[in-house]
Amino acid sequence: MLVLGWEALPVTYLDHRMTFVRKYAAEGDSGLEHAVDHAKGSDGWKDAFEISLGGSYWLMDCMVVGRDIAGNDTIRVHIPEGRYLVQSMFIEAFPDDQFMLERLVRI
Repeated sequence: MLVLGWEALPVTYLDHRMTFVRKYAAEGDSGLEHAVDHAKGSDGWKDAFEISLGGSYWLMDCMVVGRDIAGNDTIRVHIPEGRYLVQSMFIEAFPDDQFMLERLVRI
């Protein structure tokens, strides 16, 4: 289980970038993928921890009791088997669009 800390925020997973994106202050997703791509080469990433992953996982709100989860309350996440470094970074894509990123980097 990977628990994204800090604050309860809406989250999505960009599988081709292996990045979880949490909306900190944003009206929409306009330009989000471009901002994540721009952040990819930044030196602002903070190492969090290492973890071994592989397979299919469910992304869900950790405050929802298991028996109360509906089908639209989860997102299926597929991660290739391997060892990963989890890194975090806060970005401001535009003046009013702020996101918290957590990415998986294969090691």
